[in-house]
Amino acid sequence: AVLIRALLPEVGIAEMIARRGTARDIATGPGRLGQALGIALSDSGKRFDGGAFLLEPGPQADLLVGPRIGITKAADRPWRFGLAGASALSRPFPRPSK
Repeated sequence: AVLIRALLPEVGIAEMIARRGTARDIATGPGRLGQALGIALSDSGKRFDGGAFLLEPGPQADLLVGPRIGITKAADRPWRFGLAGASALSRPFPRPSK
């Protein structure tokens, strides 16, 4: 399972605003993101490799990798990923140690 916490919308923005009722913080945080994408609790357990909702690979990108935020168990594991240079990160990634 993967928890996607935020995205920077590029298409479908008007529909996301209609679902959220606001353009503010349209897809930041898992709850707002789910609402913006029209994902409901009834979608739990459904496959996302075809049908009405489809996740497709995007272009190659530089990813940042770091520890998850706000946990103590397995906090050293690199389970947080973000797009380098993205403005929609909830918190900055730690600078790599030299």
